[in-house]
Amino acid sequence: HDCQQVAELFSEDRRTVQRWVRAFEHQGLDGLREGERRGRPRSLNTRQWKSLQQDLRKSPEAFGFARSLWDGKTLSEHLRRRYEVELGIRQCQRLFKLMGLEQRKSRPTPEPQN
Repeated sequence: HDCQQVAELFSEDRRTVQRWVRAFEHQGLDGLREGERRGRPRSLNTRQWKSLQQDLRKSPEAFGFARSLWDGKTLSEHLRRRYEVELGIRQCQRLFKLMGLEQRKSRPTPEPQN
């Protein structure tokens, strides 16, 4: 099977399967074993993570933002200001998911009609 077929079989992205193939080619079966992986360290430590979860239970307005709902852009700015952590908007959107929270976007308020 090619990488696309295997990806569909395992409900994975084609690039993930390509990484599996490269790992196997370089390290054999050991390259496919799950376990401790090197990578970028977490941006927030355990204490900060718990604190951020508490922050997200409050409105962004409580932290000086002119918004009533959290979104990726607001969370990114909050992390920079409060925790001195730089994360992009997409990474912040993933944090909502990791925390089991729905990302909420404020809706525009319609202009009153005269």
